[in-house]
Amino acid sequence: QARQFLERYRLAIQSLAMMDSKMPGYDTVHDYRTINRIASKGSSSVWLCEQSGSTEQDNYFALKIMSTSGIDDPIERESFRRGIESLFLLKKDGIDVGPDYITHYEIPLLLVMEIINGSSAKVFRENVDALEVRDVLTLFLNLCRSVLRCHRSDGAVLHRDLKPSNIILENWYPGYDVDDAITSPVRLINFDLSWHRFTTGNTKAISAEDIGFYAPEQKPKANGSLPRTALTDVYMLGMMFYYLLAGESPPDGGGRLGNWGDIVKSSVRSATQGLVLRNRLMRLVLSMSESSPDDRPDLDSVTASLEGMRYWLDYDVKAINPDYLVEYLSLTTGRGVSWNEDNLSASIEANQTTVFELRYSQRGSRVEIRFIRRRSDSDNRANFGKRMNEKLASSANLLREIGWEVDKNSNLGITGSCRTNVIAENLTQHATTFRRIADSLLGPIE
Repeated sequence: QARQFLERYRLAIQSLAMMDSKMPGYDTVHDYRTINRIASKGSSSVWLCEQSGSTEQDNYFALKIMSTSGIDDPIERESFRRGIESLFLLKKDGIDVGPDYITHYEIPLLLVMEIINGSSAKVFRENVDALEVRDVLTLFLNLCRSVLRCHRSDGAVLHRDLKPSNIILENWYPGYDVDDAITSPVRLINFDLSWHRFTTGNTKAISAEDIGFYAPEQKPKANGSLPRTALTDVYMLGMMFYYLLAGESPPDGGGRLGNWGDIVKSSVRSATQGLVLRNRLMRLVLSMSESSPDDRPDLDSVTASLEGMRYWLDYDVKAINPDYLVEYLSLTTGRGVSWNEDNLSASIEANQTTVFELRYSQRGSRVEIRFIRRRSDSDNRANFGKRMNEKLASSANLLREIGWEVDKNSNLGITGSCRTNVIAENLTQHATTFRRIADSLLGPIE
């Protein structure tokens, strides 16, 4: 019926959708008079408008209207209407993340909404030469929390178009301080690609611009069910994280590129000096930008990771995650480290006959150490047992001096543990000790 109606009254509807603020007769639609065009892209345009006859002091709104080119496309119409529905659902729940829904009309298809004053994340990043990693974390955490509010709404609204031009730092403008930006509310605009739990149908094609921000599952021409999960937003947020860190858009292909890990590593290395934070940032960006949605973390986990990074950066002893201590001590050895996220353990690289591990034990909130070294072909057979025994005894004593409980296992290795609060309160001393015992235990025996 809708198709038949649109076909029958095609010319009339197209005429209604024609807008020009400078031409009488085309500058007014329903009760709203257009003042000037704010943006025009694809199948719609956005206008600054005022309500005719209103005596309200704050009488300016944004009017988004479907253009004549989009009216004939059912998928474009459904997507435009879905954007209206998403904003309506958010307003119904009192969630002020998107523009405040005012009203909408079916003929011509248009939405009247709040004007959000401020600048896009794109304008912000282009006007800030260098960002401190603390500011990046705060900005990105604010963004994730805004998106999470949409996901947790009664309509379970997914944005699905999270890129710099669609993210607004409210009331921030070029020339303002970065501090003003990180305290600004983060608002989202352009909900045409959004999805919510009450809708069905097809989603329109993604924009040809900023294509590196979109998840792999969004790119097939016929979208299936996968793009309609919160994990699609997680992917786009991961690319936004990269954008804030690197100051440049992610390449097309993103997580599917063979050198994506190297690209992320390079951008993170430039953004921060701390080894633990650098590793955590890199792992988070890479996990969020996994090609398969099932391999990405949920948004709650992402926000928890970001909060943990801020505690570490500020070195808030009472709030710091104990596994950060494990990773930090392992990295102070100066060797390569393999981190296991599942059991919060670090394996320090050594030859094949050596095991050097640190792990967090929730029981008693302790860091545990396990070191075993057997003779390798490069070790002196005659002196190995005696010299290894001396190294183990010396290392065990050094650890005991700083609060560790250590057991020496004959001349093969040592095991032990220390409470995390003891380590946190004397982290520099522990780091120095671990570098010393690593040099001793992993050094050659001639």
